[in-house]
Amino acid sequence: MPSWEARMAVTYPPGPLPRTRISYFMIGVSKGKNRGRILGFMRPGEPSFLLCTALSRLTLWTGCILSCLFSSNALLAQGLVEDPPVPRQDGITVLAPDRAHFQLRAPAKDHVHLRGDFNGWGIEEDFLMNRSVDGNTWWLEVNGLDPGAWTRFHYLVDDTVEVADPFSPLILDPWNDGYVSAETFPNLPPFPSQQAFWPVGAFRTLEEDFVWTDAGFTRPAQDRLVIYELLVRDWDAARDFLAVTERLDHLEWLGITAIELMPVSEFDGNSSWGYNPGPRFAVDKAYGTADALKRLVNEAHARGIAIILDVVPNHSFGLDPMVRLYQDANNAASAGNPWFNQNQVHPYGLGYDFDHQDPWTREFWKRVLDFWIDEFHVDGYRIDLSKGLTQTNTLGDVGAWNNYDQSRVDILFDYGNHVWTHHPGAYIMLEHLGDNPEETALANGGFLLWGKQSSQFGEAVMGYGGDFSQASWQARGWNWPNLVAYMESHDEQRVAHDLLNFGNAAGNYDTKALGTAMDRMGMAHAFLLALPGPKMMYQWGEFGYDVSIFDCLNGTFAEGCKLDEKPEPWADKALEPERQGLARTVKALCELKRDEPVFGTYDYSIDFGGSGKRLHLYSPDQNVVLCGNFDVVGFDMVPGFPHTGFWTDALTGDSYNVTDLGAPFYFAPGQHHLWMDTPVTPVPEDDPLALSSDCEDADALNFGDVAPCQYTVHIVLDASDLEAAGAVSASGLHVAGSFQGWSPGSTPLVQDADGFWTTSFLAEAGALIEYKFINGTGWSEAEAVPLGCGGADGFGAYNRQWVVSGPDQVGPFCFGACAACSSNLDYPGCTDVLASNFDADATEEDGSCLYSMVFQVNTANLDPAPGVVHLAGSFQGWDAMSTPMIDEGDGLWALQTTVQGDGPFEYKFLSGPDWTFSEGVPEACGVPNGLGGFNRQAAPSLSLTTLPVVCFGACEDCEESVDPVDPEDGADFCGPGTIWDPALSLCVGVSDVGCTEDLDNDGLVGVSDVLTLLSAFGSVCP
Repeated sequence: MPSWEARMAVTYPPGPLPRTRISYFMIGVSKGKNRGRILGFMRPGEPSFLLCTALSRLTLWTGCILSCLFSSNALLAQGLVEDPPVPRQDGITVLAPDRAHFQLRAPAKDHVHLRGDFNGWGIEEDFLMNRSVDGNTWWLEVNGLDPGAWTRFHYLVDDTVEVADPFSPLILDPWNDGYVSAETFPNLPPFPSQQAFWPVGAFRTLEEDFVWTDAGFTRPAQDRLVIYELLVRDWDAARDFLAVTERLDHLEWLGITAIELMPVSEFDGNSSWGYNPGPRFAVDKAYGTADALKRLVNEAHARGIAIILDVVPNHSFGLDPMVRLYQDANNAASAGNPWFNQNQVHPYGLGYDFDHQDPWTREFWKRVLDFWIDEFHVDGYRIDLSKGLTQTNTLGDVGAWNNYDQSRVDILFDYGNHVWTHHPGAYIMLEHLGDNPEETALANGGFLLWGKQSSQFGEAVMGYGGDFSQASWQARGWNWPNLVAYMESHDEQRVAHDLLNFGNAAGNYDTKALGTAMDRMGMAHAFLLALPGPKMMYQWGEFGYDVSIFDCLNGTFAEGCKLDEKPEPWADKALEPERQGLARTVKALCELKRDEPVFGTYDYSIDFGGSGKRLHLYSPDQNVVLCGNFDVVGFDMVPGFPHTGFWTDALTGDSYNVTDLGAPFYFAPGQHHLWMDTPVTPVPEDDPLALSSDCEDADALNFGDVAPCQYTVHIVLDASDLEAAGAVSASGLHVAGSFQGWSPGSTPLVQDADGFWTTSFLAEAGALIEYKFINGTGWSEAEAVPLGCGGADGFGAYNRQWVVSGPDQVGPFCFGACAACSSNLDYPGCTDVLASNFDADATEEDGSCLYSMVFQVNTANLDPAPGVVHLAGSFQGWDAMSTPMIDEGDGLWALQTTVQGDGPFEYKFLSGPDWTFSEGVPEACGVPNGLGGFNRQAAPSLSLTTLPVVCFGACEDCEESVDPVDPEDGADFCGPGTIWDPALSLCVGVSDVGCTEDLDNDGLVGVSDVLTLLSAFGSVCP
């Protein structure tokens, strides 16, 4: 047996075998990695062999220790102990159409099995996951996946805990999936009820690239945003993304500039506000597919509307895999949970509370915040319960929780700066609702903050006073207009409900009358939207929606009904003339705020304290005077015009000639005017709302018709495999489906110029199309559609499904497969043989090649000498703190690291832990950084590229501290402990007596000693 290999045999007596943990331990020195695998399972009465392999003959000593810890009924084999390949992240990394890398972070666990469709959900040694050296991460690469099919899987941790991957793009569960319609989510894979009890993840190795057309979209100015908060579940009876997309024309007509989508990532159940979240990288299937959300965003951008996504970093609920990995016997977060607190730390805690002081939590949430912008093109976030992102314990004390908390401010700015660095211009809006000192610090630093003024506007509209001065950012003493004031949100009672039920009255004037109430709602919106700064409204506020949030819809009202579904208004309330009048007022105000310069002014004054309220906006070229009587009786009020002349009411178009600046104006109850001193065209009283079912898509065949849009749909079959096998039926290839009456022989496929087989037909937008390919003309020749890309057909098999969204091409699909035939698939990977991760099977370069780079900088020119030097660059996200260099001594700092891609990248050295220590790169060796300065630039040229030493802030190495000397006078040149060797023209070390490195005993350690050493490894030349 070779000396670097050892075997140990263990025999157990016959009979029941207790579960035995085999631990493998290697001790040695190696130039390679010590790696080993414990192979096989022990059977009673039979010897089993443990093979320990060190993969290098330079290993000096290797030992194998076998420890048996009896605890249950099966013998466990343990996978490799090795770090995952760089730069793999936690989650699923698709490597090829048939190959993927799985990675789970789960410290302090004994072992993890990967189970899924790829191994029949077995618990197998080949799918026992490898463990990283530090024991925190479990990983495995899997081959043989079905290209294009949904692959379902989960992790089985320590034989007892089933968890989905926290980064899965789709979560399947046994309780809710059956209620999701095929129209909402076609081809939804079934939950594997015979193999799993808890939610599982699913992904596809091949995803059709979504065709984005929003490259020209510009985010609306932050200080002029009119944000429309929207709950997908209640928006329309269909309750999905498609339904929202189909009504975007109404929101475009209304003039809002941003939609805030209440949470759409995976949540418990199908009917929810979304604040009971689970995995954060999956779109909740109850709302539709990921592509349906992308289409919603893309179509909103086409209309100039930004998308702000509501996210919930304060907490998770019990189906979150990161919760389930670490729970105690009472299902509370256990002490070892890396991400969650064991107990709540603030008064409004719910679910499982994230610990945002923990670096792993920060890392996770930064990935979340990057993901939705990168993958779905959202324009920013609303951070739910942002005041909860603290570890300061204020449990039971709301006042203390509201106080200024520097640690919380630091956490929020860490997230904010990450987003703004990687996604400049993204909005970050906080539901903070705290004391003003902390909100001031956040607002002055760039955050948007919710400004709740619900009761104040409600009291004013009902005729009971109401001072909404705190809707003004200047009234709060902020430097910037970052206050998102609102009178309605998902959390607040509907203002119109209280107005119509409890409004004030005097004489013949009754605020509860529908027409009067809608006029007063228009007045309230005028003061809200005309006030400078971003504003928000809740869905259907433009119609004066008056169904109470506490309405149980059975004649009773209760707090417990707050989260219940509420009826849509499209068939009733939205058609009432009084409510449509309010919608036109809101439209006019949105357009003014968006288009007229003065509505972005910083020069304004407010008088919101009494029943007669006034707002004055000033600018050199345009001025506004807004006055309104919120009382139920009339009175005189001086409008406060800044100059005489003609003023136009922007809401009615009426002109008013001001001749006396101090003259009072009589305001009847509810009367209001928004006067401007520049011409403006009001919204016509008969302007039609965009509520009809007209086809407004220019790509549709019936564009402009009062009917659902119709499109040509092309279905494409890749018959390469059938053709290569000579198996194409003499009767030809056909398709049968719901669009043609399921006739297997009546719709032939025709071969096109690309060699694919196609047919086309007309279909309405939103129609569910089901079909199968037929190799011949009879059902016996129909393909077997795989479970991974089909919907149940009711006969124990599956049909292909598609929901029409435009002039679609569906496919190409190989006969009986979920993707094109293998001969037409691209296998992306690294095609450069010099890269460390060269993939010989790759057919398409994907930019994933990895190269080692050595960076070197000399800081001898810095005084004082830095205690730490960092490297930051485009290859690592320009993170100033994440890449420290190694001190090599004498001012030299070096680092070998990995970069991805063979193209040029930019970088800089920092003599400290943040950007204030950044070097100034000279123009002579830099490239413009877009900020008035320069960055260094490099590119890998070999598998290992060593960059030359440069002086900090210079193009070359630092100059020597003394002038060059004549080699004849080397004593001045050499440093302490060395002498000049005239023969070698080098400084060499002075040997002490008995110095083992002085091999030729001449008193010096020099080249001759190196030659003596080398001679021991060779033969004398003949």
